[in-house]
Amino acid sequence: MPALKDGSQLGVPQLEVEHRQIRRRAERISAAAAAGNESEVRASFKFLAHYLEEHFRNEEQWMDEEGYPGLIEHARAHAAMAARLADARRALDLVGTAARAVKEIAQELERHVCQDDQKLVRFHAARESLRRMANHAVAGGLDSAPAGAPAGPLGS
Repeated sequence: MPALKDGSQLGVPQLEVEHRQIRRRAERISAAAAAGNESEVRASFKFLAHYLEEHFRNEEQWMDEEGYPGLIEHARAHAAMAARLADARRALDLVGTAARAVKEIAQELERHVCQDDQKLVRFHAARESLRRMANHAVAGGLDSAPAGAPAGPLGS
């Protein structure tokens, strides 16, 4: 499976939409920084911080519901990314320049989606494959004993 560039291969529509929105906002921040529009950079950073908080909460809830074994590690990556975004916002306030902060955040978001969320893709695909196989087995009667066979492990 190719690397995620916009979250479109996750298989969870809500999260895919959120990944695309995050990517668009990161691109908007980069464009504003390149144009020297500091007020747009600040506003976009603020929006992105709030949006990521909601997205991380949604993604972690989905991982919990699905029983994703990497939930704690993934949640830590979310917390680290949120902290880096907060640091970048503080640096922007202190230094007044956005170029470096924007570049670092954009790279971190891309890395997260392409690496950390890729694990979710593989987990989700495997789980869906197992569900389809189980449904197929049930539909084909493979989960019941053949006619005349003992009903249980002890023939009861």
